Amino acid sequence: MILDVRKVSKQYLHADGPVDALRDVDLQIPEGRFVTITGPSGSGKSTLLLSLGGLIRPTSGEMFFHGAALHAMSDNELAAFRREHVGFVMQNFSLVPYLTALQNVMLPLVWGQDGKEAQRAKAASILDGVGLGGRVNHLPRELSIGQQQRVAIARAFANDPDLILADEPTGNLDPSLSNDILTLLDELNREHGTTVVMVTHSPEAARRGNVRVHIDDGRIVEHEDSVAAEPVVAGA
Repeated sequence: MILDVRKVSKQYLHADGPVDALRDVDLQIPEGRFVTITGPSGSGKSTLLLSLGGLIRPTSGEMFFHGAALHAMSDNELAAFRREHVGFVMQNFSLVPYLTALQNVMLPLVWGQDGKEAQRAKAASILDGVGLGGRVNHLPRELSIGQQQRVAIARAFANDPDLILADEPTGNLDPSLSNDILTLLDELNREHGTTVVMVTHSPEAARRGNVRVHIDDGRIVEHEDSVAAEPVVAGA
């Protein structure tokens, strides 16, 4: 089990009173799955995703990554966890505008022990793998929206992560480009065995997952694993 979430709650303090973003969430994700998380706006989808990546600390409950207790880690330990094990793909791409595609993909590699030339070669190979071998020296503004998202995905895979966390990666794309990006994530998941967890509003995108989670009002109300063929409805 790559991720094991046990009774996790997250409460935010607001001037109008506390807001419960997550409520006693239980979720187990086997390694190598493509997980899609759906739910209405404000349901807690992104909070759950960012909690899995160690960017948000739960108010209560436990979270384990390959048995390591994320909820008990220090800030430095969580930073090391993200650096070594997690790749992030966000809706706004989060590319550094003054760096080329190659330099953006090299960013996660600077903490490694490989020299600059080895880093360049690896980044170029990954860009070639996502169909951007001829765009390595282009700045983000010189790339199309779809190409920018491909660079973001290449960067997420640069450090050979165990886990990819994607927050609405097709939210800014038209249907054709969305299909291309989803196909790319699906191929990378199947070919590399990397676990992908993706938040999406799109029913079409959600169908790409072999594990489908629906969250509402901070609670998981439906959880289906088509690989294990064991649908689970919360509270049943």
